[in-house]
Formats: sequence, C-alpha cells, structure tokens
Amino acid sequence: MAWRVFGRKRTVAAGASVAVRAEDQLRRRIQRCVDTEDASQALGTAALAEVSAVLDDVAAAAVGDGSSLDARAINDVALLHRLRVIGLHGSFEDRHACGAAQVLAHAIEPAAVPPDVRDEVAEAVSHGAPTDLPTAVLRVLQGNASAVRAAWRRQPDPQLADLLVHAFQRLIEMSDPISPAHPTRLLDLAATLSGRYDYLRPGGDLADLDEAIRITDEVIAASTDDAALLIRAHKLRGPMLADRDETNPGSTDLAEAVVSFRALVDLTDPADPQHADLVRRLSHAQVLLSELS
Repeated sequence: MAWRVFGRKRTVAAGASVAVRAEDQLRRRIQRCVDTEDASQALGTAALAEVSAVLDDVAAAAVGDGSSLDARAINDVALLHRLRVIGLHGSFEDRHACGAAQVLAHAIEPAAVPPDVRDEVAEAVSHGAPTDLPTAVLRVLQGNASAVRAAWRRQPDPQLADLLVHAFQRLIEMSDPISPAHPTRLLDLAATLSGRYDYLRPGGDLADLDEAIRITDEVIAASTDDAALLIRAHKLRGPMLADRDETNPGSTDLAEAVVSFRALVDLTDPADPQHADLVRRLSHAQVLLSELS
C-alpha cells in the first residue's frame, strides 16, 4: 500500500526544478517526506521557515476580500503540520495548526479539501470552527505561532527565534486591535522578543528588550481592570526592566522594576504559593535600589 498523507501518494523521482516560490519549496519538502515515508524532514527549522514564507503570502492575500487566497497552498501548510504531528509522535500545537489550516482551505474552496480529511473538517465546522475568511486566516496564523513556540521550547536556535518573533508580529498585524484577544497577543509578542534577547545574550539586540517593555507598558495602560492581564504584564515587565538596567546602570529602570514587583505582590492573593516568592523578589529589588540611592 502506498504511504499516504492527506491522499498524497509516493511519486517517481522528478527532474530538477528551478521553481523558488515558497509554496513550491514547501510542496517539494512534503513530497520528499511522502516518497521516503519519513516525516523527519518536516521537523526542522527549515521546514517551519518555508511554512512561514507561505503564510506571509497568505496574510498578504487575505488583505481585502481574500479572493486571491490559494486553497492548495493552505492544504500544504496543513499537511506540513500533520507530518510534524506524525514525526513528533503527537504535538497538540501542530495538530491545532493543521486543523485550522484545513478549515481555512474549506472556507476558500470546499472541493479543494483532500477527501481523506473532509469528514474531519466537516466535524470541526459543525462544532463551531469559524469559516468566515478573516477569522479563519487568523486562526491559522495563531495556530502556526503556537506550533513555532512549541518548537522553540523543545530546541531553540537563532533562526527559530526570528521565526517565532515574526509569527507573532504577523498575527498582531492581521488582528483587530479592539479584539479581546489583542492584549494577550501583544504580551505573547513581548515574551518572544524578551526570549530572543535572553537567548542571544550577551549579543542580544537591546531593541528587542526596548520593544518588549514598550508593549507591556501599552497593555498595562489599557488593561487597568483586568487583573490576569496586569499580572502577566508585570511578570514580564519587572525582570525585563531589571535586565535593561544592567546595560545602563543609574537609569530609572530599576525603580520601574520595583513598581512592577510591588504591583505583582498587590495583585496576587497572599494564599497563592507564588506570593512569598514575589515578596522576596520585591525586597531584593528594593535593596538594590537603595544601594544606588
């Protein structure tokens, strides 16, 4: 029996191709996985970079009425994530990204969905998966960003750090600023920028830290009534300001870090197991600040 993924069959060896479009590169990678019955070529950073390039095209096509969206390219994104699920012996994030892409392909052109997964897509739609194009595109971008973040947590590398930041930047560019999910996505981006800076230290770009701090300040200013968002924002902001203070001692960053650590203590229930640790961090930062006074 031929090895199949979404109905894709093994092919005979093809001749050399000069096609360099992102979707062509991704399609060739998928076909190699099918031909060799080996999903390992879908697992590396290079595969995620090809998906990212295709999603850049998807995001560009989604601007306006979405009439130029290509269901075949979306199917390939779904297939690459499905191969990653196989190669990783189960990956919730890649499974989610695959499902979101399948639904988007259905929303663009139902007949383009591979027969092997039509029942799966129909079930997802029957359970409320959105099929309006703006929302369906956003779910694909969110799913991919989550899958890239999961890959980063498994095995970080410099190119993956860039892909992760780009995935969340692209998601925010395509999302509605008044959406309830927008502040959370902003904090996701701040966390990825801070993570890239930490990973590349001592050679990290301080601009990453500056932008991450600016984003958390923006979320804090706009979310005064949302305790959960404020807690997450201050958890990011305090350590980032302390890190930036190390690059510029004597600035106001350490004093601002103390503000965030104090806010965390105030916002956290004293019965919370983390409360005592937050108090210790606040005390430590206050001691450092007093030594500079």
